[in-house]
Amino acid sequence: MDILLVGTYTQHDAPAVLEKQELGKGIYLIPYNEILGDVAGTPLIIQMQNPSWVCLVKNRLFAVSESEDAAEIVEYEVGVQKERLTAEKKEGLQMPGKASCHIEKDEKSEKG
Repeated sequence: MDILLVGTYTQHDAPAVLEKQELGKGIYLIPYNEILGDVAGTPLIIQMQNPSWVCLVKNRLFAVSESEDAAEIVEYEVGVQKERLTAEKKEGLQMPGKASCHIEKDEKSEKG
């Protein structure tokens, strides 16, 4: 199963949020059929504050949650049970400072 990831701002004072804009609830994991180019099931919503960056590495989802004066990198284990996506929170790492800017998988550090 392929998965589309969408991180959404959840607070009106978050960066790049327009006045009166409808806000999201956090991270949306959307089952996707790449061959058909179509959504293939019901999205799973992980509620978290302002997940501005998301990255899926195998069955691990990493997300950066932004607040006014800090950020947190959060890890979830993603799975499928009864043909529905699941996510279980594993770890979190607090970081001082605002406006975290990026998260991605480092191909060089992968053991093969």
